[in-house]
Amino acid sequence: MTKRLVLILLVFVGILIGCQDSDSVTEIDYEGYGEYWRADLNYEVEQRNNGEYAYEIQLTITQNGKLGEHIKADQMGYILTLGNVAIYENHEEYDETQEVSALYIKGEGVSDTPLSETAEISLEVFWDQQTEIFQLDVVEVEIDN
Repeated sequence: MTKRLVLILLVFVGILIGCQDSDSVTEIDYEGYGEYWRADLNYEVEQRNNGEYAYEIQLTITQNGKLGEHIKADQMGYILTLGNVAIYENHEEYDETQEVSALYIKGEGVSDTPLSETAEISLEVFWDQQTEIFQLDVVEVEIDN
């Protein structure tokens, strides 16, 4: 009777282990600098059991000068290219001239492949009649299984 109970218990534990969620989360931080702007990007991706990759991004674009500096602009925008995973872009024209020191962008999506550590990440920032393009490089990678 005891052997049968232990066997049933082992089978039950094996089934539970097999049914556990095997999602893994990878977080990659990138940064990049241009002459006028700098950017910090946090990319977090979760591999799901169905093979898809759900991701979230947080992008901060700041004036690349002294703390508290800003520009005056009638329009502002960006294009963020995340390798072959996604492109985020926005362009705003203001009714009145604005003082801009930072942009904060959040986004999410689902893709067939995750963004790799070696993927080309580029950011184009444009304001009034000026444009700046620069690359973002990996700063830190954290993997949670």
